[in-house]
Amino acid sequence: MANWYYCDDATGAVITGGNASEADAVLQVPPPGQTRYITPDGMVGSAYSATPDFTALRAYYRAKIDAEVGAVRVQFITDVPGQAQTYEKKEAEARLWTTGDEVTNPDRYPFMLAEAAVRAIPISQVRTEIMAQVDQLTPVAALMEAHRVNAKQIVLAATTLPDIVNGAVIPWNLILP
Repeated sequence: MANWYYCDDATGAVITGGNASEADAVLQVPPPGQTRYITPDGMVGSAYSATPDFTALRAYYRAKIDAEVGAVRVQFITDVPGQAQTYEKKEAEARLWTTGDEVTNPDRYPFMLAEAAVRAIPISQVRTEIMAQVDQLTPVAALMEAHRVNAKQIVLAATTLPDIVNGAVIPWNLILP
């Protein structure tokens, strides 16, 4: 089941609503000047309410934003347990490394030394590859984070159902490379 609401296009005010299967709610056509919004079941308790629970809706859409960003992020990084920490350690080693330091301070570079040894390549090549990946991902990750934070702030500040729902929409196809 889903809750549906017709909101006035000019003010965002809830005009009417109901509770139906999501398929039935999608098929309903709102009157001119109104837009239909479907909210997940449970956002207003177990039964339809004429007034949506904005606190619950904000929490739902803020969590939805985080989940969506996570789904987009995995298009750019490997998402397995512990991998983020590995990436962070490799980047820290690569930023710290200077030529020859791996000989005098090998315990500072366990990831780069292990990778160089296993791949039978110079540590300088490992460092170059790590920094190239960091340089490529950083602007994308920063952009994703900025849009995630912005959308969550919009949803938090929204005072109408349309503003909450629309505030959670991030047009990734227009933002990301």
